[in-house]
Amino acid sequence: MPLDHFKQQTVEIKSGDTLALYTDGIIEAEDKAKNPYGLDQLKKALVHHRNKSAKEAAHLVVREVKTYNKGENKDDIMLMLFNIK
Repeated sequence: MPLDHFKQQTVEIKSGDTLALYTDGIIEAEDKAKNPYGLDQLKKALVHHRNKSAKEAAHLVVREVKTYNKGENKDDIMLMLFNIK
């Protein structure tokens, strides 16, 4: 894949922010009708659980993804959340 396919961007991370790292298995998880979980739904789930610890929020979001795709993972599912102090 050519390097010009990737873009570089600088983002300032401040105290109180949460950094989310995830694999494509999260956003590409499909329901029975083959609809992907998607980035928008991931964002909504992260906002919904924003008042929980990073560990608890990550666990809940992964559980929601597995419920969404009825546990039929076709790819790895990994989510790491970091609450910036």
